[in-house]
Amino acid sequence: MNDPGEYLPTERIGVIVYALALGIRLTTAQVADLCGLRYAGAHRMLCKLSRVIPLAYEDGLWYCIPVRPPRR
Repeated sequence: MNDPGEYLPTERIGVIVYALALGIRLTTAQVADLCGLRYAGAHRMLCKLSRVIPLAYEDGLWYCIPVRPPRR
């Protein structure tokens, strides 16, 4: 496996969004470890992602809020 410290920013985001989309709940520390970031950088990334992706933070865990597609 690749060294997370060598990931490009886009790759870091992809790893986390994929895990969250699968329904995995992650702590900020886990995100930092997965992406090779410091805690503060992981928290900042998750906050920015939550502006465009329906993320929630509850009981120390980040997770994706399921969204129903619009009816046709």
